[in-house]
Amino acid sequence: MIPLPSSFINSPIIVWGTGLFYNQTKHLFDIADPIMFIDSDIIKQKNLFEGKEVKSPDFLKSYTLRSEKILVFVTVYEEIKNVLESFGLQEGEHFAFPLLYIYKNFITQLHAE
Repeated sequence: MIPLPSSFINSPIIVWGTGLFYNQTKHLFDIADPIMFIDSDIIKQKNLFEGKEVKSPDFLKSYTLRSEKILVFVTVYEEIKNVLESFGLQEGEHFAFPLLYIYKNFITQLHAE
């Protein structure tokens, strides 16, 4: 497993992104059962994904995070980061990008060899 920030351990997880990247990389992280899915694709919104209704990003505007953390399984880092920050959320505290942790893990393994 690739480690996530310690503040994300044992926190309820909201996943942003229900596409190929999530499906191909979710097994690398210890995510038992996300409580919610968010996706920017209008076609995916309001449909069920892994048994849960997919919400639009706008849903997060009015949703108050308590202990939940958001894992953003997309490859368009800056775009999503800007959206989440416009909602008053902070990277590292409220959300993280698993792609960055995959990259960091890869670099760490390279330097270990």
